[in-house]
Amino acid sequence: MTGKRTRFTPDEKVRIVLQTFNLETGVAELCRQHNLAPRTIYAWKERFLEGGRISLEGADAGRRERRHGREVSDLKRIIGEYAVANAALKKRWRGAGNERGGDGARRGRAQQVPPAVRGVQEGVVLQAEAEGRAPGSRGTGRGTADCS
Repeated sequence: MTGKRTRFTPDEKVRIVLQTFNLETGVAELCRQHNLAPRTIYAWKERFLEGGRISLEGADAGRRERRHGREVSDLKRIIGEYAVANAALKKRWRGAGNERGGDGARRGRAQQVPPAVRGVQEGVVLQAEAEGRAPGSRGTGRGTADCS
């Protein structure tokens, strides 16, 4: 196993990996025959088995991928809605003359929640209760998503 590196085609690698399953031929002998390090053969074998495992998952992997894609889209939509509502509330709050400069809000004084924010908070709670879920959670109340 010295000196010259030999490039093996994918077909040659598969043939060598399949020979590791032959009980008559050991990995040490394959290493000598092909001038390879044992770690190389074991790495090829691991990738070979992982590829087989992935291909056998087939339709399940596709369904799981689509479900995760929909979940990501839903979460992005929800974040966007909250970002728009937050921007509108900030604009309304600042437009009412409530700049935070000299009113002591940064020095630890208690700050009242503006009526617009209370209304949004109450609306979110009422909507969640109407949908039969806890405020702040998302979903339809039909169960939890499978994250496996």
